[in-house]
Amino acid sequence: MNYGTFEWLSSNVYADRTFTITRILQGNEAPGEPAIMEVGRSHSWHSNITREVNNMADESAASENGWEEQESTGVWIPKEEGQELVGEVTDIVEGTYGLQYIIKTDKEETRTPSHKVLQNRMGKAKKGDTVKIVYKGEEPPAVKGQNPTRMYDVFIKKK
Repeated sequence: MNYGTFEWLSSNVYADRTFTITRILQGNEAPGEPAIMEVGRSHSWHSNITREVNNMADESAASENGWEEQESTGVWIPKEEGQELVGEVTDIVEGTYGLQYIIKTDKEETRTPSHKVLQNRMGKAKKGDTVKIVYKGEEPPAVKGQNPTRMYDVFIKKK
């Protein structure tokens, strides 16, 4: 997957807003007419867009060099809001950062991540229960510099 080449043009700060113009050269635009994306919001939103553009550039460079992104190693890591994991709890184990639930779906057996919100919401789940975990996205960290909180809804159908 090739997202093109990214060229940073400018970044200007006006009051509490940062405006960034990034030129995305995809190789299919007319000479002298590159695609231009203008981003304007608060600094944190600007950082998220910058991070996303950098990730796309990294993915593009990696795929061009023969690297392929690998799927999970048995731990369910949702990437988009609304992703669901539905299955039966077959085991509860102590992971490096807390409890992990082994969930058997129709296709495979996978572990839940050790995210604190998920651990708290899964607290009443027992072996044999059917669970539905819905990823709700991220909330900004309470303390600047820390990781965002990953939010989940959990539904349990008792055995």
